[in-house]
Order: sequence, then structure tokens, then C-alpha cells
Amino acid sequence: MIQEGEIKDGNICIAKFLSCTNDTIEFHDDWNQLHDIIDIINGLGKEYNFSIFKTYCALSVERGSGKVYKDFSFAHSEYVTSEQTSREAVFKLIVKFVKWYTASKFNVGDELEFYIYGNSIKGKFLGYIEPKVIKIEVTFDSSEVTDIGCTVNCHESFLV
Repeated sequence: MIQEGEIKDGNICIAKFLSCTNDTIEFHDDWNQLHDIIDIINGLGKEYNFSIFKTYCALSVERGSGKVYKDFSFAHSEYVTSEQTSREAVFKLIVKFVKWYTASKFNVGDELEFYIYGNSIKGKFLGYIEPKVIKIEVTFDSSEVTDIGCTVNCHESFLV
């Protein structure tokens, strides 16, 4: 059974991950919302794999592509027991992943460079506005379309 403080912290963590401004959403209590989040996680790329089985759920992020071994940057599971339902297990695993995912990316102020359709844009990391979309404060734009100091949103796929 999940403790009340753990539920509140987990719901807040997930809401931030989704850039959701409604902090009253109770993700822990709604299978539909949990499945939507699983779809988002699996949609982050082919290396993200969230699976639900009869007795446990598992989430792994595979970074390596070697034939001998696989490098899992994140590999965790939660088990369904008489004390923990499958929904609680999924919720706890999502919270673990979100904490890892947000901590493993960038720190506010980190200088990032994007190469977008032949142009270089550099800027200070401000945060994620949704998974894989980064908000930066522009410090350089080779196309001179964006003024220095403006904020723009860039997809992670354009990172150099």
C-alpha cells in the first residue's frame, strides 16, 4: 500500500513531467491516466520499454546496441503482491522513471546547441515544456531570426 505522502509527491512529480498546471489530478487512482503516461513513455523512442505483466511491471531504457550486452540506463520493476495492487505498482514505477528522466537530462542554465535546418541556435536550458521539447533562452542564432535573450522551444532531436 502506498503512503499518502508518497501519493502526493508522485502526483506532483508526474504533473510536472507532463507540464500539467492542474495539481489536483490524482494519477495514482486512474488507470486511464496511467496508461496515457505509459504511452508517452513508450513514445519517447524505441529504447524506452514499459511492460505490464500479471505479477509485475517493468520499465527499461536501453542505451547500448551491442550484440553481447545491452546497456540499460534505467531498469526497474515493481511487483504485484497482496500488499500492492498492479495500479499501485505501475504508479510507483512511473514516479521512479520520471524522477530519473528529469534528473538525467539538463540543469537550468546549461548551454545547449541545436542544429535546425542548416542553422545553429545556442541557448541556456530553461526546462522541458513537454517530453522531448526544450525551452531555451537564445544566446546565439546563425540565422539571425531570433533575438538574443528571447525564449524558444526546440525539439531534442535537433540537439548537437
